[in-house]
Amino acid sequence: MPEAISSAAPLLEVEQLWVRYGGISAVKGISFQVRQGELVCLIGCNGAGKTTSLKALAGLLPCEARLARLNGSIDLTELAAHQRIAHGMALVPEGRGVFARLTIEENLDMGAYSQKDRAQIALDKERVYATFPRLKERRQQAAGTMSGGEQQMLAMGRALMGRPRLLLLDEPSMGLSPIMVDKIFEVVKTLHEAGTTILLVEQNANMALQIADRGYVLDSGEMLLSGPAQDLITDPRVREAYLGDGGV
Repeated sequence: MPEAISSAAPLLEVEQLWVRYGGISAVKGISFQVRQGELVCLIGCNGAGKTTSLKALAGLLPCEARLARLNGSIDLTELAAHQRIAHGMALVPEGRGVFARLTIEENLDMGAYSQKDRAQIALDKERVYATFPRLKERRQQAAGTMSGGEQQMLAMGRALMGRPRLLLLDEPSMGLSPIMVDKIFEVVKTLHEAGTTILLVEQNANMALQIADRGYVLDSGEMLLSGPAQDLITDPRVREAYLGDGGV
């Protein structure tokens, strides 16, 4: 990890995060942080609490936390979901969540609803189109008629239109062909290298750890392991449970 990132103040700090569904605790007091400029991944099996954690951070699920702070001073527990977007947090949800009846261009416009500078919005849209040329080719096409991979591109582009300081990515590879998975991960890597701070939830632990700076391993709602991504890749427990017999 570059020294500038490793010494940076946390952009996101979470301590003792709890999420409950009725009497069942889905996330059990986990703590983690994401520094400015980092790509941090949360990995684990189905039901580990990864998606639940992101939804709680985005304000889509009620939660309790001793600390959930953005940018050093913003208490996330006091903000509604739309206010978190205004403060620079954007979620690309599991399953994409595009507006199926709207065109690609209209979906991107929805992502920029909190922005006021029309000239800047136009520039941001061109950057999204440069990142995902297929979206520009089909910008007047209804989003619901696109393939799963194209919808994933659109969901990511829509989030980027909000100019997020912290991008939350929830299972971006889910349900995609191997070729499209490679494309999506290449885009995530490029965004990170360009300076976007990313918290990535991903079941494909191998690919996530390959591009991440650091990682956290969740198991049944609890934090099992954490550390530099390259250390986790070589950890026998991670290799056996999440990377398969062949490892990396």
